[in-house]
Amino acid sequence: MNSRPATTDTTADSRDTSGKIQRALAQPALFDGGPRRVPLQQAVAPLRDEAAKYLVERGFTSRPLPLEELHHHVSAEDQAWTTERLSRASCELASASPGLLAAYHDLVRLVAREVLGFDVVFERDPPLRFHFPVPAPQRFRAPDGSLLTHHSDILLGDYFEQINMWLPLTDAAGSASLLATPFETSIEVLRAFAASVGYDFGRFRTGRTAFYELLVSDDALRGKLSAACLPVPVRWGDLLMFDPRVVHGTAENREGTTRVSIDFRVVPLDAYERLVAEDAGKHTIEGHVAVRGGFYDERSAFQL
Repeated sequence: MNSRPATTDTTADSRDTSGKIQRALAQPALFDGGPRRVPLQQAVAPLRDEAAKYLVERGFTSRPLPLEELHHHVSAEDQAWTTERLSRASCELASASPGLLAAYHDLVRLVAREVLGFDVVFERDPPLRFHFPVPAPQRFRAPDGSLLTHHSDILLGDYFEQINMWLPLTDAAGSASLLATPFETSIEVLRAFAASVGYDFGRFRTGRTAFYELLVSDDALRGKLSAACLPVPVRWGDLLMFDPRVVHGTAENREGTTRVSIDFRVVPLDAYERLVAEDAGKHTIEGHVAVRGGFYDERSAFQL
């Protein structure tokens, strides 16, 4: 691919919050035509196998089995969205198993060298996610009861310069897959949200809950986003790379199959070094300082 993500001008006066957000949202799309699909089944097979072994090692199943059938073999308690057993808290790769972590590092190295063509810093401890065909919780619901998980990771504190990576370990389609919004619609919706918070950069980049509240209160905006945010059908091992500004989400799984996936973020090494110098190591993502050895692994992908 060898394309570099557009970088934003973050050196402007911090008081110029309106300009900072507008410049960030005005940058061209990282990938034309939506998420970039990269078939990596051969490289992902070890990661898929290690995930199945992990379930046996942790006592969730008695034998490795097709991950798509997992909901037939674990308890209803373990399938609940609120469970602490099969949640991000218990399944981050660094604390799950050495085999899973090693397979993840192999994948990151391959993606940087053979797909991107440049060095990146990468998320240290991404989650292994299980999306079961069970009712979703009442949190993030629209007035009509529909699920509103739509968000952009830049509303969670992630850098505009990052590249989002989403990797299914099972085939996924319909409500079991990732929902993604076309880039142009995503930018339109994010501009509306920026206006709703007065173009305050701090409120914008920590605005996940406020974004949901805007969608609940604005019927027209919610309707536009819901109509545009559609499932991306994938085969297991199809890596999806997409711009962090793309609004995406998860539907209530009604497909009768379990979806298992891993998502992680990478940032070009040169952009990371500039960002850390500007932030003086104070910025955090999901409670972790956004530096190597914090949110990101100590090594870059080329150092693995």
